Amino acid sequence: MPTLHGPLRYTGTIDELVAYQMKGSDKTIVRRKAFITKGAYQKEPQYAAMRRNSAEFAICARAGKMVRTALPIIMRLTDQNMTPVLQGFCKILQKRDTVHPHGERPVLFSMHKEALTSLPFTKRHLFDSVWKQRPVATLLREKTALHIQIGELLPGFNFQLPWQKPYFRIIASLAAIQDVYADQIKYPSILYTKDLPSTTVFSDWMMAKKTVPAHCMNLQLENIDLIEDAGITWVGAIGIEMGEPDLTGTIQPVKYACTARILVTG
Repeated sequence: MPTLHGPLRYTGTIDELVAYQMKGSDKTIVRRKAFITKGAYQKEPQYAAMRRNSAEFAICARAGKMVRTALPIIMRLTDQNMTPVLQGFCKILQKRDTVHPHGERPVLFSMHKEALTSLPFTKRHLFDSVWKQRPVATLLREKTALHIQIGELLPGFNFQLPWQKPYFRIIASLAAIQDVYADQIKYPSILYTKDLPSTTVFSDWMMAKKTVPAHCMNLQLENIDLIEDAGITWVGAIGIEMGEPDLTGTIQPVKYACTARILVTG
C-alpha cells in the first residue's frame, strides 16, 4: 500500500489520486481511483472473479459491523482501527467454509466461537500484559448470563497499568452476534441486527495505585428469544479504561488509555 512522505503530504483527492489517514497510524495512504463502468462490472465475464470477491467482501463487512454494533463500549477501548482487523478475521472464518461456492461463503461465528477470543483490540498494550491474572468468566447460555470473578488486583504484581493516570475502571459486556450468509446481504431484513440483545456494566472509578479486593461482575439479559438459535453466538468481553478529573473534579475517560479482550463465547 503506497504512502505519502515529505512536505507534500495531504488528505483528499487530486486528479486520480485519493489520500487519507487511518486510525492507529500516522501515515498518509494514497490510492488510485478505479475506472470500471457499472455495466461492464455487472455483465462482463472477465469481472466474474471480481464480482465473487466483492460479494464475499460484503459478507465480511456486514459480519464485522455486527461485532462492532454488539460491543460498542468495548470497541471504544481500542488504539487501532478495528474495521480492517474484524474484516480480516471474518475473511479467515469465511475461507474455512467448504460447503458454499466462492462468492456465497458465509461467516459462521457459531462454528468458530473460540477463535473470537483471539481478536486483538489493542496494539500497544495487550490486555494480558496489563491484567496478568485473567478474570475467570462463566457464560450461562441457557440463562443468558455472564459471571466474571475478578481476583485481588495488586498494582505492580498481577496488575500493571502502563498509563500514568490516577484512576481506572472495569467495563464488561455481554452480547449476541449472528452468523452472516449471502442471502442476508441481498435481503437485509433477514438479519436480526437491531434486535440482537446486549448489555454493559461499569465498575466505579478506582485508584490506579491501590489494591482492589476480589469481587464479581454479573451481567444478565432478560426476555431473550434467541437462546436455542444455533446461529447465535454469545460473547462476553471485558476492558480497562483509565480516567482523570476534569476542571470540575469529575473523572473523565482518557482516550486511548485502555485495553480490552473477549473473555468467553458460547
